[in-house]
Amino acid sequence: PVVLDRFTGTYGAANIPEFVPLPADAIAQIKEQFLDAYSFLRAGMANERTGNYPAAVKAYERGLEAEPDNVELLNSMGFALFQQGKSEEAVIALEKALAVDPRHWKAHNNMALASIDIGEMELAEAHYRESLDIRPQPAIYNDLGYVLERQGMPYEAVDMYRKAIELDPEAGEAYYNLAVALARSGEFAEAEVNFRAIIAKAPDTRSYTGLGLVLWQLGKQDEAVVMLQNAIAADPGNATAYDQLGTIRIQQGKLEEAASIYRALVQNKPSPAAHRELAQVLMRLGRQDEARREMAKADTLERKAG
Repeated sequence: PVVLDRFTGTYGAANIPEFVPLPADAIAQIKEQFLDAYSFLRAGMANERTGNYPAAVKAYERGLEAEPDNVELLNSMGFALFQQGKSEEAVIALEKALAVDPRHWKAHNNMALASIDIGEMELAEAHYRESLDIRPQPAIYNDLGYVLERQGMPYEAVDMYRKAIELDPEAGEAYYNLAVALARSGEFAEAEVNFRAIIAKAPDTRSYTGLGLVLWQLGKQDEAVVMLQNAIAADPGNATAYDQLGTIRIQQGKLEEAASIYRALVQNKPSPAAHRELAQVLMRLGRQDEARREMAKADTLERKAG
């Protein structure tokens, strides 16, 4: 299933009109004589807030028995099904919602999410574009950029990230995605500028890593080393930062330092690849016995994983 925190938009909690917030347990169970479609919608949303998506679906189903064409119930049903990894069922509910109201932008957003989950990127793109035509939002421009990247359109993705930032200059996720897309497109100098801007506002391990990789591509190895060390300090389990730092030290002929870096990696985040990288460095240092032990550890981890 799609991991939701990859996206900046959250569409489930905004599926219903404004109402006075109540504790989840105050409306999740409603006496039968008071039930109507709207009550089931509120009960379902209460269950969503507690993460009980199966119960939410049951509430929406009850509401749809009363009002089969209720677009809010259909949209919420689709979102709750998507959250359970039932994206094909979600698509059916969301198609019904859009048949009732083709300009329901939340249903377009949820349809895009479900489409991504089943690998239908072109369909996801179409629904994000429909949503933006109805109601332009920075989060949706950002998510459309991600979908375009997945389809091998990095330059188009860059345009979407820029539009997200135009609408919301504080859109941190869009800044990060823009920097990454620029780097993937070979625009390393501009990517460097964007990564530095992100780090100036809110430094974190992934931005340090991104800047380190870009600086390495620009031939600024010493600066790259500093950024990658910062990335590891922020997250000792950042395998990408360790690996790139080790690569730089190997290129610089500093094999002992490279070995130390890969040793730290296998201690903090062991993997077959990490043990093999360490083994390769040890072999170049002439430590054949140690290298064989690391290769054996890599093989053991692979067997356990398999």
